[in-house]
Amino acid sequence: MTSPGWDNAAPGVLEGLCRTLDWELAEYWEVDGPREAMHFVTSWKRPGRDTTAFEATAANQTYRRGEGLAGRVWEAGGPIAMPDLAGDPTPRSAAAVASGLHGIVGFPVRSGRRVVGMISLHTWAARGLDDGLVAVMNDVGSQIGEFVERKRAEVALQDSEKRMRSVLDNVSDGLATIDQAGIIDSGNPAVVKLFGYSEQELVGQQADILIATTHRSAFDNYLQRRLQLDIPVSGAHETMGKRKNGSLFPLEFVVSSMQVGARHLFIATLRDISERKAHTDALEYQALHDALTGLPNRSLFGDRLRQALLAARRNQKMFGVLLLDLDRFKDINDALGHDRGDSLLQEVTARLRGVLRATDTIARLGGDEFATSSAPRARSSPRSRARLPSPTRWSKRARRSGSPCIRSTATTPAHCCAARTWRCTSPSAQAAATRSISRSRRRRRCAVQGSPASCAARSRKVSWSSITSPRSPWRRARSTRSRRSSAGTTRGRA
Repeated sequence: MTSPGWDNAAPGVLEGLCRTLDWELAEYWEVDGPREAMHFVTSWKRPGRDTTAFEATAANQTYRRGEGLAGRVWEAGGPIAMPDLAGDPTPRSAAAVASGLHGIVGFPVRSGRRVVGMISLHTWAARGLDDGLVAVMNDVGSQIGEFVERKRAEVALQDSEKRMRSVLDNVSDGLATIDQAGIIDSGNPAVVKLFGYSEQELVGQQADILIATTHRSAFDNYLQRRLQLDIPVSGAHETMGKRKNGSLFPLEFVVSSMQVGARHLFIATLRDISERKAHTDALEYQALHDALTGLPNRSLFGDRLRQALLAARRNQKMFGVLLLDLDRFKDINDALGHDRGDSLLQEVTARLRGVLRATDTIARLGGDEFATSSAPRARSSPRSRARLPSPTRWSKRARRSGSPCIRSTATTPAHCCAARTWRCTSPSAQAAATRSISRSRRRRRCAVQGSPASCAARSRKVSWSSITSPRSPWRRARSTRSRRSSAGTTRGRA
């Protein structure tokens, strides 16, 4: 394929050869490398005789190596002369003779050692080669070959740049070229769309204009290390990008280098990863949180518990761990269904969140088991207790089935003594449980300073069944109070 520059210059070159060397007609043929054939490109003829029929035979004619005059010149790599075409049987020779052309000479057009084309010169009379003509045509052929190749390379480069520009204009990632001073040299439409700047606004600016202020120092350090060619830095990095309107977004960037002539440039590939980060965060949240209540699960609670232990040891402070489970939760599921059981778990979660601090960790370990960890605090204030909502009732059947109790075990790293307490959804049951537990504490106290074994031996295990049992002290005391109240009422009526 010829270049536009040679296409424009070729007729003038052929005219100059004909007028200088006294020839009537000149043609230029070019090698088509992919097709391995030589085809006609252009020609020039002196005004006068009509050679239209001869010129028409070249329009669609192609020659392979060794075929016709063009093919023989291509194969030989040197000039070939045919003084008189009258005896040549080829179709083009017959058309040339019919147009009055007899002598023809062909010269190769070279680029280095490679033949890239051929120039044929035609005359009315028979004419052969001479040393002067050969010397001139060899020189002309070499110059034309270098010119053609140079123009061909320029065209190929322009085509490559157009294709590259087309790719850059349609790629989804933002691309910006940066020089060694950290100045933006160019940007594609994707980077313009990503940050809201026009290309004219970006060019000439420091590259960190695209980075959030709080992250610019780290980005500049990375860029400086990358700009030093002897320090390889590879892989994608994440930072916070900043748009023209000031909005921030998670940004992933990769910097690679390239050599453009004498300039060393760097290509920054920029990508908005907001959707990917949101998807990753959602998956991480699902992996570490309970789907029903939204509380941290056993895995996340264990991790936070380990961190709290390390902080407590480092700061020489205590923190509390509270383990809770719901008594008779199975009865709720069996009597009212799992939907009501799920609602109960959600209600328990809401109540725990209502009375605990934002810095405390509440987790659902599984089933009806919950756990909390918190730093030490003062005794609960009436204000905190006032935040507890009223019990939730669903039906008479729920009241007959009894109120589930939250049984908890509280421990602290300061000692291993465990105290079991209950918080019931029924106010009367809660009051009864509180009185029974207070009574048991007064009877058998556990010294905090004692060893774990002695604490466990002296602590009394109080269960909900022991509180509601007919033999429990609370039930006997209640029966006694009821009998006394009944006797007082009878005497009053009398």
